[in-house]
Amino acid sequence: MTADAGTAALHLADAGVLITGGSGGNGSATARRLAAEGARVFLCGRDPMRTARVAASVGCPSWTGDLQDRDSAQEAVEEGTRALGGRIDMVVAAAGSRGSTRDAATPVPGECEKVMADNVTTLGNTLAAALPVLASSPAGVFLGLSSLAGITGYHRFPYYTAAKAASIGLIRAAAPGALRRGVRARVLCLYFTDTPLLADVLPELLREGIPVQTPDDVAASVAACLVAPENASVWTAVPGAPVAPYRFRRVPTPPLSRGAPDTT
Repeated sequence: MTADAGTAALHLADAGVLITGGSGGNGSATARRLAAEGARVFLCGRDPMRTARVAASVGCPSWTGDLQDRDSAQEAVEEGTRALGGRIDMVVAAAGSRGSTRDAATPVPGECEKVMADNVTTLGNTLAAALPVLASSPAGVFLGLSSLAGITGYHRFPYYTAAKAASIGLIRAAAPGALRRGVRARVLCLYFTDTPLLADVLPELLREGIPVQTPDDVAASVAACLVAPENASVWTAVPGAPVAPYRFRRVPTPPLSRGAPDTT
């Protein structure tokens, strides 16, 4: 594949979509939304009962396992490829966790490693396993879900913020090489969302007047980002506004890919 393949039109109708973190609030809402728009969904989750329940509600096949393990990620992609008729067109990587450490000076023991593994290792393993399969699609897209915390530096959860910043960096670094294979690699940075991940701090956010999205809002943003024609790698979803590319302030970098499309 060449970078020209990355200009192919993107459509959800009849697209084969693998979703990780599919038993969570955002992952399950995304599965329902994409299925309603005609996509063929394959759901991946770590909790067998919750994953099976969501898959039954969507009417799609599923897989359960831990994507922190590279072989398991490879297995998930292989199972998804078979279940979706031999082709995966899009991946939505929604797996992740937040942790409870609020102050880096008084961390919960072992939580930094866990939060980084849940968010970054799972994303990296899924990306590595999925890229060769997505490259065989006429218009492959890999979309990781991250948070605006990774850009702004959210004060409440330092390890979560660090993990989301790392996930953004991973996709930015991978995007040019992916595009040369005909795959758009993207990361969607979300605002606060009313899921179990935020249940304990939701009252604080509301008292502060901070707007909170619903999982259905996130699902709509995911659907829009998957089919957006621009080749930007970092996108934002803010309440009341359409998904949009995020533009970082430019700094001098080595010309690693001369003439490559803008994927900032």
